[in-house]
Amino acid sequence: MPDPSEPQKLTRSQERFLEAPQLVQEIVRDCIKEERPLMHMKHRPEIHQKLTAIVKRHIS
Repeated sequence: MPDPSEPQKLTRSQERFLEAPQLVQEIVRDCIKEERPLMHMKHRPEIHQKLTAIVKRHIS
């Protein structure tokens, strides 16, 4: 069991995320918010369109 007094090490993906520009972090967060409620479904209606709209909103 890990010692709670020791700081937890970040995974490589967490490190990469924190190194990314703020805009990229915001896009990733918004995409995850959109995807999370649907991730258990086999068919995700129009998810690609929703994710594209998120990216366009951030870069426009």
